[in-house]
Amino acid sequence: MSGGANAKVAALLAALGGDDNAKRSAAEAHLTAAVKGPAFVVALLKYIDCNATRSGDDGTVALAAVLLSRHVSEIWNEFTRPQKQQIFSHILRQFAGYQSPTVLQCLAELANTVAQVAAGEDNYLWDDLVRLALQCSQRRTGGGAVNVLLPARREVSFKLLGMLVESLGGRIAATAVDGSGGFGAGSTGAGAGGYYGGIMKAVLGALAADPVPQVRAAALTSASVALGASDCWAEQALPLLPKYFDYCLLYTSPSPRDRG
Repeated sequence: MSGGANAKVAALLAALGGDDNAKRSAAEAHLTAAVKGPAFVVALLKYIDCNATRSGDDGTVALAAVLLSRHVSEIWNEFTRPQKQQIFSHILRQFAGYQSPTVLQCLAELANTVAQVAAGEDNYLWDDLVRLALQCSQRRTGGGAVNVLLPARREVSFKLLGMLVESLGGRIAATAVDGSGGFGAGSTGAGAGGYYGGIMKAVLGALAADPVPQVRAAALTSASVALGASDCWAEQALPLLPKYFDYCLLYTSPSPRDRG
């Protein structure tokens, strides 16, 4: 994205979030026309990309993600398949790159929106997103102690997993990922037990070992959503239920200090 185009998007976002009523009204009018075309979606995605390695305004980046969440589904069918794959790549890269909790939360909501529209319109399971969220929910990944993921990323990753299970739960539970990324028959997915099994194992791992209370709380919420999303995977979840309920009691029971 050229510097001039990036500056125009930045100015638009600043006006939308600013206190000047005249500038905000003009920006809203421009936005109404712009969101009807795919070019504006691409411009917003590139704006988020451009600010990933800078100490820029997290507020405008978060606003860009919110605008995308609101409007991308309206024009999804105007994108070609390669363009949709580029959108997937943009969002995956952004979610893995940003550190701001606010931006990560907005990107998670955008990712969930895109996953829903891809499933509904294209019968496409965005399995790379599920895998990334599972990976980012872990305190450590392949690099060992030197690769400790930020608590905010772990927390939002569990929230994203909960969103995906709630919005796509039946599809994820009842189907597997075939070679093309579409929905197919079988039981393969994120290891034994498919994606639900992978989510529950990630949850139990976080509850047992993650030192950050907010991460554990998000993990527990994600598990609760998963357990209630579908009855298609009862056999997969059954062995994990005793541990899950043990943690529910552990983290919801009042401490001795609270009792006093």
